[in-house]
Parts: sequence; C-alpha cells; structure tokens
Amino acid sequence: MGRGGKGEAGRGGPAGRWWLAAVGLAAAAGLWVGRTGVKLPWSPASRPPRAGVQETGAARGAVGAIGPETELLYRTRFPGCLEPVQEELRPAPPALHGMDLEDLARLYSQWRVVAFDPRLVVLEQEGTGPCPGDLAEWRHVRLVDGVVHIYYGHSGRLGPLKERTGITRDQLPPAERLRLERGVDLQGDEQVRSFLERDP
Repeated sequence: MGRGGKGEAGRGGPAGRWWLAAVGLAAAAGLWVGRTGVKLPWSPASRPPRAGVQETGAARGAVGAIGPETELLYRTRFPGCLEPVQEELRPAPPALHGMDLEDLARLYSQWRVVAFDPRLVVLEQEGTGPCPGDLAEWRHVRLVDGVVHIYYGHSGRLGPLKERTGITRDQLPPAERLRLERGVDLQGDEQVRSFLERDP
C-alpha cells in the first residue's frame, strides 16, 4: 500500500509535472508545424538546392554527372509535321564524362536540357526545314521559268532543289504542262523517273 502511495505521489511531483509539460509542448509544436506548413531547419525539403542546377530553368533537381553508363537522347521537334518528333539515342562520348548539368548546358547552347540523370540525358531543340521522312520519301516536280525542276519533299512541306532538268515547257504535252505548272507530288526517285520518261 505504501509503495502504491509513493508511486502516485511520484507522478504528481515536480518531475512528473515537468515531463507532462514537455510532452504537451512537443505535441502542440507538431500540430502547429503541420497546420502552418513551416519547414524546420533539419527538414530535407528546406535544404538549399545544389548550386548551378535550378538556375538553368531545365532539368530541375538534377544531380550527378555524365559517365560511361550515360546515354544521350537527342530529340528534335517539327511542329506541323506528320511525324512531329525525331529521336536519336547515343552513348555519351568520353569527352562529356564528368560533366554536370551546367557544363552540358553551356556546351550544348542550341539545345534545351529537359532531363538530366547519370543514366539518361535528354536534349531537345526545334527542327527547321522539311519534315523528317519527307526528304527521303517524297519529290515535288513542277515547272519553274519554263523548265521542269525536281524538289525534295512535297507541296505541303517543300524542301531544297534536287535537280533542274533539261525538259522545257514546250516539250510537254498540254495535259502534262498544266499538271506541272501546278506541281506534282511523287513518292521516290523511281516514280519521278517513270513520270518524266513517259511518252508524250
């Protein structure tokens, strides 16, 4: 009975009251932090970002450096094309090993670094000229200044001049002359050859 009385008295003594006060204060502090969203100094989210990473405006939060295992994905966008994105994956050359995001962004100033990871780096840029695939697959044939010209690409996305033939407007039958004044799209050099070699 005496021991039980001592235990009750001990918990109600000064030490017990201090302990209860400390627990209550800690609980109140935790509730306040949770409601206000304040980041304590030891919180990982409150640590300053790695210098030179977020200032680039791309690949935010990137860490590490390029190494022998890194691959580079070159992505070119062609707005308005049937195939709007062209990608090429290559291993990082030894000359890039050891580079961080800042180094790479400085070296590839005409590209945007949209992802940076020691395993994969993604570089992106806007393409110019004909759509990818159009130069290889299509030819546009038309009369220019009275002579048949052959262009890479097609009427929807005309590329550079491929060939200025020796065929003049006067050598063409009236129906073909009218078609070539408007321009004809043909798929590949074989179709162009067959079209131009047809008998009048």
